[in-house]
Formats: sequence, C-alpha cells, structure tokens
Amino acid sequence: MLYTIIFFFFFIIAISITVNYKRDTGLALTLLVCALFAVWAGFRDVNSWSDTGGYKVVFESGTPTLLDFFSTPQTTLYDEGGFFFLSSVIRTFTSNHVFYFFIIAALSLYFLGGGISKYGRLPLLALCVYIARFMFGRHFIQIRAGLAIAILFWGIQYFTQKNWRKSALVIIIAYMFHHSAILAVPVFLMNFLTIKKSHIVVAVVLSMLTVLTIPGIIEENVQESALDINIAAYADNSGTYYKNEKGLGLRNPMIYYQVAILFGFTFAEERLNKLTKHYYTLRNGYLFSTVLLIVLSMFRILSARTSTVFATYEILMVPLLIYIYNRRNRYLGYLGVLLIYMIIFYLDNKNR
Repeated sequence: MLYTIIFFFFFIIAISITVNYKRDTGLALTLLVCALFAVWAGFRDVNSWSDTGGYKVVFESGTPTLLDFFSTPQTTLYDEGGFFFLSSVIRTFTSNHVFYFFIIAALSLYFLGGGISKYGRLPLLALCVYIARFMFGRHFIQIRAGLAIAILFWGIQYFTQKNWRKSALVIIIAYMFHHSAILAVPVFLMNFLTIKKSHIVVAVVLSMLTVLTIPGIIEENVQESALDINIAAYADNSGTYYKNEKGLGLRNPMIYYQVAILFGFTFAEERLNKLTKHYYTLRNGYLFSTVLLIVLSMFRILSARTSTVFATYEILMVPLLIYIYNRRNRYLGYLGVLLIYMIIFYLDNKNR
C-alpha cells in the first residue's frame, strides 16, 4: 500500500509539471527518476522479487571473468550469449550483486529514458504509465527481457525510417540479450504495408473468433513447436509455468484493455498522426502485441511474455490520446489516465 500512496503523489506532481511547465522540465525529472529506479533496482531485496535470487547466485558463483569467459559454459539463466558476456564483463570488476543489478537496470533505463526523450511528447506522463505497467517486472524480475525491450524501444526511429540496416542491428543486439526480440522482425516488416482502420478491426475480430472456434488447434500447434523454439516451460503440458499458470482465454481483462487503447489510437489517426511521425510504427507494433495477447491467451505466461515486447509502445500512445480532447477539456484525459493507471498499479502492487 505504501508504494501505491507514493506513486499517487508522484503521479499528481507529474501531471502538474506536465500541464504547467515546458517539456524540458518534465524530461529532466523523467531522467532523474529513471536514475533513482536504477539505484533502487540495485539495492532491492533479493528474497522479495522472483528470479532475483537465482540471478544473484549465478552471478556470484557461476559467472566467469573475461579471462575465463570462453572456457566456461553458459548456465540456464544465461541462455543468451550477449547477456552472458555482459555479466562476465561486470564480474571481471566485481562480484557484488548490488552493483550487478544496478548496472543492468541502469543500461535498461538508459535506453528507455533515451526513447522517451526522443519520442515522448509528454515524457513524465509516459514514465508514469511505464511505472504502473512495466517498471517492476522489467527491472526487478525479467531483467534480460527488460534490457532487450528497452533497446528495441530506443530503436523506434529506424523502424519509422524503414532503415533495414540499422533496424537489423538493433534487433540483433536486443536478441543477444533476450530471444523475444525476434518478434521485432514482423513488426518492422509491417511498416512496409498500408494498414487501414478496417484491417485492424478485422485482425482483432478474427483473432478472437480463432480463439473461440479452434482453441485446441492453436494449443496443439504451439505445444508441438514448444521444444524447437525453446518455450516448453510456457506451453508444454510438462512445463512449469504452463502447469501452474493456465491462461484465461478471452476472459483475460488485459485483452480488452489493449483493444480499447488500440482502437482509440486507431480511430484518432487524423488527429494523432500530426503529433508524431512515429504514429504508424506505434500503432502497428501495438496491433501485433494485441493479436499475440489474444491468440495465445490460453497460455498465460507465454501470451504475457510475447505481447509485452510491443505493449511497451503504449507509454507513448496513451499520453497522445489525451490530445483527443480540446485544450479546455484536456483535464478529463489527465484524470482518466490517473484513474486507470492508479488502479493498475494498485492491483499489481497491493501486497508490497
């Protein structure tokens, strides 16, 4: 409950600064808060956050220095070579897990802050949405995915520019830290298509109908491929996450939350695409995220882990939706965002 109270007052301050001061003031505070979160991530209690204890043990006792890097096999927590190498670099200088977690979080939040700086029209509001939706999970638990997703987020400009070389470089670097970055390939290719509003509605409706009519076929095909694409823990009948975390299907409320944001952003195209040159990149990525969330909804963890990669775009989309209101009534948008994300934050952190 304490976290919720602190976040509420920060959110109020963020809205006040956004309304009354220039963007640079909000951006400076955004970057400061990112730095403070990195410090907090370093000093977090390893027993209070899942996966953290495992990373601590592996870093302290199973991670080589650079001198022994090539002669030491990767452990299960270091599936990705890039993350293994980064951990080895840090281990060369220290075996202190606090410094280790701080460096990982600082890198992730550096790319995140850089992305907000480049693309966020209302940076402090973008940060509030990020804190409510992603901050703790990305930088306190899923630290490999958090770093990879932040790198992809920073690279939005190259997707918008349809720059093959730079986009490929960003995707490859992110993939070296977490394999979920491969999902960026179809999102990049979507920018070469002309996707209309009707296409988006049809894609969402067909995704829902697919889950309603042939859920068994989806489940069977995903499970058959589980070992080949290294997702057995999330999809196979014997997988730890699958056995303990069955999906809700279309009863998952997050589906309708994302669909609402997607449709709101889509049908406000004429107004919003004038506010950012990255409009179609954001919309396409969020469409891909929403379709994944729906189609894989019988796999709770798998749908969450895959859809979250480009659900991150909502931290830029939601603040833009406030501009649907005219200047006189824009306070309604701020109040709506405050209410929705306070509820989300409370539900995710009520036991902390």
